[in-house]
Parts: sequence; structure tokens; C-alpha cells
Amino acid sequence: MDTKASELVIQSEAVDFLNARLVAPYFNASTSSLGGSRFWARITVSLDARENWANKIFENSRYVHLSLTVENGKWVVDRFSGCHKSELSKPWRKTSVLTLEDVVAKVNAWVAFNLSNPIK
Repeated sequence: MDTKASELVIQSEAVDFLNARLVAPYFNASTSSLGGSRFWARITVSLDARENWANKIFENSRYVHLSLTVENGKWVVDRFSGCHKSELSKPWRKTSVLTLEDVVAKVNAWVAFNLSNPIK
């Protein structure tokens, strides 16, 4: 297997790992080629169930788009799009962690906090 093919397998396994462990009313993880030759995944999370989105449009929910990259041997999770921070109890902050388990823990903790502390 050449290097590119083995990198694709690793990327696919990372996305499968995220999709199996993230917990939110709606979420999706997928790979992207926007990062050029480096690994780049997109994590999409909504704090609202799909049936509660106004006009069935994802962007009408309390949502966030996160990018997942590898920089200097660490996983970096950064928000690149999302609802206005006034709709969230705790906005997402850029973070870097050592393992994919840590990525899942951070995202799940953020979701749990925002779901248990709604804006009044």
C-alpha cells in the first residue's frame, strides 16, 4: 500500500472513531480535502434534534462546525463556523489534545454543558 492510500485508511478510521463515539442530538464527522495534503476532518454538531430545526435547515439550529487537524503531533480542534455565541452557554474555544479519545471527550463535554445550561 502506498503512503497516500495508508493515509486515507488512517483518516477513515479516525472519522469512524469520531462517528461511533460523539454524543449529541445531531453530529457528523467526515474527511475533507480542503486542507491540501494534510489530514483535515470536519465535525458538525447541533445541540438541537433534526426535527426541531426551523424550516428543517441545519443553520437554523444551535450548531458548530469544527475542523480537526494534526499540528506538531497534536490534534487541534477549532471552530470555523457556527451559530452566534449568544445562543450558547459556552462558546467553543480552539483546543489541542494528544489523542482522538481526548477530542471526543472535549466535544461531548461541550455538548453536555450547553444542553444542561440553556440560555434563558
